[in-house]
Amino acid sequence: MIKSIDIQNFQSHSDTKLELHKGVNIIIGATDSGKSGIIRAIRWITQGKPNGSSFRSWWGGKVTVAIDSEECKISRIKDKKDEYIIQTAGEDPSVFKAVGVSVPEEVNKTLNLNEINIQYQTDPHFLLSNTSGQVASYLNKIARLDQIDLSQSNIRKWVREISQEIKFKRKEKKTLLLELESYQYLDKCEADLEVLEALEKKVKNKISIRNKLQTLIDNCEGIRKKIDSYQWILGTEERVDSILSLIKRKSKLEERQSRLNEAICSIENIGEEKKELNNLTKREKAVLLLLQLYEDKGKLNSKRISLEKAVSTLSNIKGLIKAAKANHIGLSKQFNRVFPDRCPLCGLEVPHSREHIKESNDKKVS
Repeated sequence: MIKSIDIQNFQSHSDTKLELHKGVNIIIGATDSGKSGIIRAIRWITQGKPNGSSFRSWWGGKVTVAIDSEECKISRIKDKKDEYIIQTAGEDPSVFKAVGVSVPEEVNKTLNLNEINIQYQTDPHFLLSNTSGQVASYLNKIARLDQIDLSQSNIRKWVREISQEIKFKRKEKKTLLLELESYQYLDKCEADLEVLEALEKKVKNKISIRNKLQTLIDNCEGIRKKIDSYQWILGTEERVDSILSLIKRKSKLEERQSRLNEAICSIENIGEEKKELNNLTKREKAVLLLLQLYEDKGKLNSKRISLEKAVSTLSNIKGLIKAAKANHIGLSKQFNRVFPDRCPLCGLEVPHSREHIKESNDKKVS
C-alpha cells in the first residue's frame, strides 16, 4: 500500500507531499491546481511516461518523485543522471539507471501499478463503457486465463506437430529397414576386412624391417670399401707418430723461445728504467734546490705583499695626518679669531697663538 507521494520540481509542483490512506483516495482542486500533474508524476515513476524533460518546472532544478510504501521507498531522480533508487529499511539503497520509457523490473514488482489502477479524469469509467468482449479480456488478463488459453493453444499445436513428425519418422523407419536388408553382407565383409587390415599391418612391418636391413648392408659394404682404399696409410703409421712427436717437441721449444724473448725484453726494459732512475737520482739535488727556492720565493712574495699593504696603509695615514693638521690650523685660527683675550666666565686671560697676536698687533698699528 502507498503511504505517501513526494513531488519536487515536476510541472507546477515545487515541493508537494501527499499523505494517502487505506481505501480510495480522491484528489480534488481548482482548475490548473496540479491534479493532473500528480497523476503524471505517478505515471512517470511507474510507467516511464512522459519521456524527455518537458515536465521539468520552468524554474529548473532536480526533478524528484518518491513513493513511500509499507515495504520500501522508491524514488526517481532526474538531474544530470536519470535513475531509480529503491530504499528498504536496514539495507543499502539499490540504484537503477532509467532508459527511455522502460522501468526496471524491480520497480514494477514492488509497486505493482499499471494503466488499470491509474486513470485520468477524462478517461472512460473502468469496464463500464467497454464491450463485453473487452471486459472479458480484462478479467481474463487479471485472472491469467488468457495465459491458460494461450498455453492450451500452444500445447494443441505442439501435439499436432509431434504427431505429424511421428508419422513421418515411421515411414522413414520402414524405408531404412528395407535399405538395411540390402546391406546384410556387410557384417561378413567387416570381419574379412579386419583380418586383411591385420595382415597388411604385418606385411608393412616386415617390409620396413627388410628395408632397414638392406640399408645396414649397404652401409657396411661402403665402409669396407673405404677401409680397403685407406689400407696403404696403415704402413706409414710409425713415421706419422714420429712426425707428430717432433711437432710436439717443436711447439714446446717455440714456447720456451717465446718465454726467453719476453724475459730478454723485460731485462732490457729494466736496464733502461735503471738508467732513467740514475739520471733522476743525479738531478735530485738540483730539484730539491729548486723546490727550496720556490718555497723561499713564496715566502718573499707573501712578505712583499705585506710590505705593499703596510706602505699603502702608511701613505693613507700620512694623508690623514696632513688633513688633520690643516683642519687643526683652521680650527685654531677660528678659535683665536672668535674667542676674546679674557674668558667671559672666569675672567682669566686666554692664551692665543703667536699668529693671532701678530694679527691683532697689526690691527692696532693700523
